[in-house]
Formats: sequence, C-alpha cells, structure tokens
Amino acid sequence: MKKIPLIASLAVSLALSSCGTTIVGSLDTTTTSSVVTTTTIPTGTVTSLLNEMLANVTGLGDIIAGGKDNATARERLQNVESIWVALEPQLVALKNDTNVDVERIVNLVRTAVKKKRPADADKAARFIPLVLDATK
Repeated sequence: MKKIPLIASLAVSLALSSCGTTIVGSLDTTTTSSVVTTTTIPTGTVTSLLNEMLANVTGLGDIIAGGKDNATARERLQNVESIWVALEPQLVALKNDTNVDVERIVNLVRTAVKKKRPADADKAARFIPLVLDATK
C-alpha cells in the first residue's frame, strides 16, 4: 500500500522538475511598430492645463456609473493622458512634489475608466482643485 503514494509523489516531482525555463541566445531585440497614434498634446500654463484636466474629469464618475457611454469615458481618459504628457515636464521644473500628486490623480482616472470605478474618478475631480490651489 505504501508503494502507490511513493510512486505518485515521485511522478509528480519528476513532472514539476521538468518545467524549468531556459533562455538560449541573446535577449537584445529590436521591434518596430506600425501603429501610429495622432493624439495632439495640448499646450498652456500649469493652471490652464490643470483646468483642462478638471473639465475632463468632472462628471466622469457619473459616465462610468451609467455604464452605457464607455467611448466617452475612454476619450476623456485619453485627453487626461495627453494633458499629463504636456503637464509633467512643467511640474517637474517646479521642483516640488506637485508632479507626484498629479500623477496620482492621473492614475485614479486610469483606474476609474479601465476598471470601471466611478469613485476613483470622483476622487480625482476633488483633488485637482487642491493641486490648483497649491500651484498658485
């Protein structure tokens, strides 16, 4: 009777030990992408860009909660992402932690749209005016 569990455990250990990953060759690869995005990057001052971000985030929680207008939610996320691209270098130049705060806001918007969490969009909308006040 003891031979069966011993044989079974031996078979399992042999099967598991053969699952190793071996990398052969170089890991340096070069890939090219044929996908071209045509997102325009907005320009403006920190204040104007934050106000534009606020306009995109305001009401986003209701859109997500409705669940019917996912295209609008994704479009607003794309707008916030492009504003962040324009805004980040300006905030880094201020040499304070404002860029970290705005990055958290952008992450909240990403989570809100991608994981359908309207409360995160509402939090982002409440935090942007606080950042606006801090940059004045």
